[in-house]
Parts: sequence; structure tokens; C-alpha cells
Amino acid sequence: LKEVLHILMLSDAIELYDLKPNSAVTYLEKHPEIVKNLTKSSDSIEKIEQMNIVILPLTNMDIIKSRIIRENYGLLTNDSVNLFLMQNHNISYIATNDSDFDNAKHIHIWKPQ
Repeated sequence: LKEVLHILMLSDAIELYDLKPNSAVTYLEKHPEIVKNLTKSSDSIEKIEQMNIVILPLTNMDIIKSRIIRENYGLLTNDSVNLFLMQNHNISYIATNDSDFDNAKHIHIWKPQ
């Protein structure tokens, strides 16, 4: 949920303040008063609870064990943890536009258009 909230917050700021995506984080860090007013993203996160979506728990051991994914696929931390959790919970489908998962041939990737 943390990553979803982060992306929603950036999207909200980009839309409301006409920011460029590649500079939105830096801009928001320099303008914390804007962050205080980005409530749409928090409201959206609260709605996820109502969608009957299962949020998998993440333990310290999961993060440690995800190292093997980083070593095998060259994925960064968030992606390697996600792929580790998928394997650990027998999940074989992911919806993402992230091409970093393309090398994981054992999963099925749905790329939204």
C-alpha cells in the first residue's frame, strides 16, 4: 500500500500543479505545504479496504530471502520483494507496466494499455 499511496500522491500533485513526472518528488520535497493538501491519494487508499483485496503480510525474513530474486533477476528491492511474495504465495499473475518483470518467465504479466 505504501508504494500505491506514493504513486497516487505523485499523480495527484502532477495533475493539480502541472508538474513534470520526473521532477515531482523533488518539487514536493521542497514544498511540503503542497503535500499537506494532497488528500485525494489518501482517500483512494482507504477505498482499497472496501475492494476485497488481500494485502499480503511482509516480514523481515521475506525481505532477507528476497535477496535470491535480486541476484537471479537483477531486480531492485521493491520488485524483488514483490516477486518473492508472489512465488511464496503461489501467485503467477501480475498487472504492471514495469518491464523489469519481463525476465521472470514463470509469471504471467498483464500490461494495462
